[in-house]
Formats: sequence, C-alpha cells, structure tokens
Amino acid sequence: MVPYNQEFVYHVSLDATTGEIVLCLEISLGDESILRQVAYGDRFKDLATFSRGVMAAEQLISQSLLSEPEEFRYSYYDRTAAVDYALEHALDEPEFYSEGNSDCANFVSKCISAAGIPEDISGKWYRATTYGNVGTAGENWIRTGYNKNGGVIPYFTEKGYIYSVTDAVVQKGTLMYWTANSHVAIVTYADGSTIKYAQHSNKKQTQEEHIYDAGSQRIHFYDFR
Repeated sequence: MVPYNQEFVYHVSLDATTGEIVLCLEISLGDESILRQVAYGDRFKDLATFSRGVMAAEQLISQSLLSEPEEFRYSYYDRTAAVDYALEHALDEPEFYSEGNSDCANFVSKCISAAGIPEDISGKWYRATTYGNVGTAGENWIRTGYNKNGGVIPYFTEKGYIYSVTDAVVQKGTLMYWTANSHVAIVTYADGSTIKYAQHSNKKQTQEEHIYDAGSQRIHFYDFR
C-alpha cells in the first residue's frame, strides 16, 4: 500500500479531415505499445491525479492554437518558476537602460521564459542575442504593447495564452499591464487582499517587491490559461 510515482504518455493530434482534436493514452505492452483514444468526458478520469497533465491537455483541447500545428510549441506555465526567477533577478542591473529604453518587458519576458514557455523566433518573441543590444531582440520580447507596435501583452493575447482577469482573482505569475503608460510587471504574491509584484525599469530597483495600490494605479491583469 505504498504509493509510487508513475508516468503516462499522452498523444494529442489534429485530424486533418475533420479538424477534430484527438487525445490518446499510450499503453505499453512489453516491447510494443498501443494508443487508446480518450473520449472528451473520460480524460479527467484518466488524468485526475495528474494536475499538470490535465491542464496541458485541457489547454490543447480548448484553445485554437492548433490551426498551424507545425508551429505549435506551447508549454506548461510554471508559476512558481516564474516568480522564483522574478525575485532572484528583481535587483539586477537592467539589461536595457540607455537611449530611453526600459527593461520592464525584457524582465517579464525572461520570467515567462523561466516558467517554461519557449522562445518564438517567427513570432518575434525572443531575447537579445547580444546582451544589452535592443536591436538583436524580438519586438514582442522587449515591448509592452502600449504603443501598438508589438509587445509581450498583445503577443500572448493573440496567441491565446493569456486572458484578462480582475484583481480579485490574480495569483502569483499573473502579468500586470499599466494602461496609462508603457509598463509591465509580474505578480509575486496575492492572497485575495494584498498583491505584490516585481518589475524592472530603466533604473536598478531598490526593492524586490512592490505593493499594488488599486486606488492610484490603472492596471490590467492578464493570467495564463
């Protein structure tokens, strides 16, 4: 009666004829394996104790990201990893600070990347190939979206990765988007009443976390599905 860890492999495919998404469980039979199709209503029964598997499969089923299967590379968003990176690097010197550049979107993009979301060359969401050189980074990586010339918020919104939420339901790893000026940050703590966040700007930060003031800051919150 001692529990042990067990791994299951699932295959998700898009039927080219019907357009339906098919989820199958791989079952090993000695040296061979077979794929057993999992009906929509059954997958929770099979995956109920594997929360990350449930979430990953549900994301694939519910989103329209498979319209271009060959470019589909969405990964599980690890909130803890995102926040750990944010707090560990909140007080770093900003990579971009000269010529009026701010490091906020670059910082948030790095947090998202640390959470397991792969860089996307074709989607222009990738870090600078030369440290400190804005010209070598993707526009969606280093911009917020405020000036409507690309940015991390519109990129992930258009991909279907994030959606707008209220401050009452934010959690660690939620993105913050200032609507009165070009700025983004990431939530590091939320308990239903207090929200803390980490950020970068064009100057080195003097504290790891800041407290969100709903009365003085015009902010939209975006969370990963």
